[in-house]
Amino acid sequence: MGKKVVTTEVEVKSAEETILKGSDSIYYNVNGILLSKNSSDSIILVIPDKPLLRALIQNKNLVEELDPSNPYNYMDLLKYGNDLDGDAWLEIKDLQTIYDGKSIEIEIKDHGYPIIVTKDLLPIKLKKDEFNNIKYRIFLDPLVCGLKKEFTSTNEGYGFTMMRLFKVI
Repeated sequence: MGKKVVTTEVEVKSAEETILKGSDSIYYNVNGILLSKNSSDSIILVIPDKPLLRALIQNKNLVEELDPSNPYNYMDLLKYGNDLDGDAWLEIKDLQTIYDGKSIEIEIKDHGYPIIVTKDLLPIKLKKDEFNNIKYRIFLDPLVCGLKKEFTSTNEGYGFTMMRLFKVI
């Protein structure tokens, strides 16, 4: 038996369904980064590969261009969507613990207490076989924690990274 062929149309549909799980509101396209603030005030960033981005922006129920009159300043969030592959991103090694519903602690240098991470803080609810390629990063000034999940694709150019950001107080 040969390897199952997945069409790019199927990849796009799957990506759309996954991305919609991250936010109940529209995503704004700003320089190839999709940003959304959902009803629970979670900030979700999606950084798709270029061919996938071109397909996603065709879906006006999912993606809009950012209206400059929008009162929420999404532009400040763009910096978090850059440098996705840098050394500052650290792999979460104990994913099974998180999947099992327990928490892990992330220590922040020169900060008085750790960040407690549970599966509820991930960008979306994941299935067991999706619990991989998850990393975190601490951004300074202001202190923000980013949790990202990389979704790979069968077809070149149809993967994406989904990220949730939250401010550390």
